[in-house]
Amino acid sequence: MCFLCNLPQTIYCERGVSNALLAEPINAFTNLTFPIVGYLGFKLLKEKKIKSKEIGALPWMLSLVGLGSFLYHTARNSTTLIFDALPIYIFILYALFLTLNELIKTKSDPYSF
Repeated sequence: MCFLCNLPQTIYCERGVSNALLAEPINAFTNLTFPIVGYLGFKLLKEKKIKSKEIGALPWMLSLVGLGSFLYHTARNSTTLIFDALPIYIFILYALFLTLNELIKTKSDPYSF
């Protein structure tokens, strides 16, 4: 039994019935903005002299979101769907963790950053 073989695939109107590489050029190339924004995030962290490893991970994760999504929209299959979805889930959960940690941390909390 192949778990990855049975993942449902969304049919995008841009793709139509084509399975060709780059059948979704707009979806693919717009995802390249994520690594660009990740790079700008690195520059901003450097300019502001922010040394936090927790915050510094966000631009890396954002870049991975774009690369995974680019892979999926160029060579769409069940495996690349995982590369598309997993970085998004990880980024959202990590950002939520950082936000909640910031909202609930106290001076006496030993587990806060």
